[in-house]
Amino acid sequence: MAFDKDHDALKREFSHNLQAFGQNGFKIVGSSPVAGEFVAITALEESLIDYTIPTGMDADALQILLPAGLTIYGKFTSVTAISGVVLAYNLTEG
Repeated sequence: MAFDKDHDALKREFSHNLQAFGQNGFKIVGSSPVAGEFVAITALEESLIDYTIPTGMDADALQILLPAGLTIYGKFTSVTAISGVVLAYNLTEG
């Protein structure tokens, strides 16, 4: 099977890969809470973050220490960097 660049997963409009790679934009998050629908969070420096997830989803913790450069994936509705700075990648454009 040949590679078809017109149907590559990275070009599909609602592809998770596109969202995680920032096609839909991102928000820089510091100590003020940022609300929205996010699919990934990347720490620009070591960061302690507080986050919320959609109702009905289960989580072991709603606070986590991320080392610089680490990306976590999931569905987040609010992110706050208690310390450090992170990027929160949008689920949809905006």
